Amino acid sequence: MCSSCLPFGRNDAVAWSDPDGNGYVFSGSGFGYLNDLWKYSPEVSLQSSGTWHQLCNPCSNSLPSIRSGGVSWTDNNGNSYLFGGLASSGYLNDLLQYNISSNKWIELCSLCAPVARQLSVSWTDNSGNAYIFGGNNGVNLNDLWRYNIAKGAWSQLCTSSSCIATLPTARSGSVSWTDNSGNAYIFGGNNGVNLNDLWRYNIATGLWSQLCTSSLCISTLPIARSGSVAWTDGNGNAYIFGGNNGVNLNDLWRYNIATGLWSQLCTSSSCIATLPTVRSNPLVWKDQIGNVYLFGVRSTQDLNGLWII
Repeated sequence: MCSSCLPFGRNDAVAWSDPDGNGYVFSGSGFGYLNDLWKYSPEVSLQSSGTWHQLCNPCSNSLPSIRSGGVSWTDNNGNSYLFGGLASSGYLNDLLQYNISSNKWIELCSLCAPVARQLSVSWTDNSGNAYIFGGNNGVNLNDLWRYNIAKGAWSQLCTSSSCIATLPTARSGSVSWTDNSGNAYIFGGNNGVNLNDLWRYNIATGLWSQLCTSSLCISTLPIARSGSVAWTDGNGNAYIFGGNNGVNLNDLWRYNIATGLWSQLCTSSSCIATLPTVRSNPLVWKDQIGNVYLFGVRSTQDLNGLWII
């Protein structure tokens, strides 16, 4: 696609899209820790290259500090939020908002913030509240937190003994997604070894449950990995791509929400020839018509190529 004015190749960055389908890439590590912000504007027809623009040069004083391994989400107005990460000074637990209208970052005074960490997963509910799970701050974590967007405050969830008993094991580098009912799913990650377990957080009951435990489903599971990316289609089915299980991967899998089974996609020789090269910790976002974009990241080097899946 766009061959000039590309962001540097980087690892452990964050990405999101706005209501118009533009993609954003922020921070990461490549040439040291980064805090640059880039916007990708696709061509509607997808017949020609889109355009990258570096943003926030006028707002350099408001830029978040350099970091990698943060976690991001967007609210119902298209504004993006950034939490935590890792910098040369150590692990972070600051919360910042990028206002899409003003092109400015604002540091939020969030109450009762989670402990500092990197490589968590996040998702949002229908009210725009954000949830983060797990991550690493020298040890792997399995705590669950919600950021109430109306109150501007954090609260730790799943603290009762009955809920703690349902928590997934501590991990970092997982992937997450939500279904059409607002329930959250996490897959894989690393807790000293790579994982391939699948968990669902029931938004109504506030409890976790492990899925895909039958022998039939276990036989369909992707191999263990961390550092993948995930997205969903309009029917609530989930897709994961790439990651690392000792070597970098470029396999594509679909989780069928109706059957509760996994299947590997793009296994024909003609499709395999079109796959992005093996990589872990890439970035992914969707435009307003459902096209999925994959950017970078780590292969044998930090990559900055852009793919449509």
